[in-house]
Order: sequence, then structure tokens, then C-alpha cells
Amino acid sequence: MQQNVLNKPGIPWLLLNSLAVPSGVVIFAQKTMNKKAIEEILESEGLLERFMEMLVDEINNDDEAYDKKGRQLLELCLTYDNADEFFIAICGWSVDSLIEKM
Repeated sequence: MQQNVLNKPGIPWLLLNSLAVPSGVVIFAQKTMNKKAIEEILESEGLLERFMEMLVDEINNDDEAYDKKGRQLLELCLTYDNADEFFIAICGWSVDSLIEKM
């Protein structure tokens, strides 16, 4: 016998786009990257340089504390198998190599 979870006492529910969700549950909408723009940037050396300059500027101007940035990056390393590719692309070093340099 299937129980209707919407009628379960003590659990407030919300109805979002015909989907019943317990209140307090965070739903993240998956945002897709602008693949067309990325492909256009990949075709232009000047845009590639500008993208990297902007990324470095944004990293340097971000007011998030280093310990929080470090935590986020290392937690992503534990989550994604190809995290090394990101670090190598950004700074030329793998995560293990960066840790060894500490």
C-alpha cells in the first residue's frame, strides 16, 4: 500500500512546477554553459588571452578568504575525477604537485 507523502504529518511540502518537494530542500537548477560562446572563444587567440586575463583578474579581486577558496577547490578534487586537468590548465601543476610544493 503506497502512502501519500504529502499527507505525512510534520513535513511541510511545497509544490514546484507540479513537483512535490519537502520544504527546506534546496533545488539547484542546472545551468548549461554557453557552448556557442565557448566555441567562438576557442577559435580566437585574442579572445583566449582575454578570457584568461579576466579569469586571473577575477581570482585576484575576489574577496573570499583563501581558506574558503582552498576548501572549495580541494573538495571539488574529491568529487571530480578530472580535477587535475583543471589545475594543470590554470597553473601548469597537478593537485598532487601543488600539495608537494607546500
